[in-house]
Amino acid sequence: MFDPPRDDSKATIDAAKAKGVNVKMITGDDTAIAIETCRQLGLGTNILNAADVFPKDMDPDNVPDDIAETIEKAD
Repeated sequence: MFDPPRDDSKATIDAAKAKGVNVKMITGDDTAIAIETCRQLGLGTNILNAADVFPKDMDPDNVPDDIAETIEKAD
């Protein structure tokens, strides 16, 4: 399975990066699809599965520091 990015996605991401924006992708796709999409777009491939990062009972308005750091390191 593959869900290709829009034709203008790479150029948009490249323009944002050129202005100093750190681009991250959030997706509901399978991890393997997310990694391939990121590879095609010139993003990193350090992809995290949300189920592995976020405890079920976590308040999304109060993300613990260790989880926030993990997210910052992800692509």
